[in-house]
Amino acid sequence: MPVAWLPGSTSDVIGMCVIGLVVLAIMAGLILWLVPRERAQQTSRANRTALILGILSILACGIFWTGLPLAIGAAALALGLSQRESAAAGEGRGMATAGMVLGGIAVLLSFVVLLIG
Repeated sequence: MPVAWLPGSTSDVIGMCVIGLVVLAIMAGLILWLVPRERAQQTSRANRTALILGILSILACGIFWTGLPLAIGAAALALGLSQRESAAAGEGRGMATAGMVLGGIAVLLSFVVLLIG
């Protein structure tokens, strides 16, 4: 969904708008539904979920370029940051930190690919 994807026809603009709305819906679902639900569970489960979201966001970078990695990476960042602050030193803080770092890398890569086109 880079900016260079728009050659000028109306169907391309509509397609880009639809893809953008779908990505925003996925991001809202992950951040507003999944993150609070996982924070209410055990600490180890939420840390593992942050790591899984981080790995998925990196894998999605190679497949979906800018849309989906941004949504999944933002959820990994949000869950990783919240769990890193609430977890004790030995309770899987490393998984939360790794998920946060992978999510951040995916978000940055998405922005770079979006700017490059």
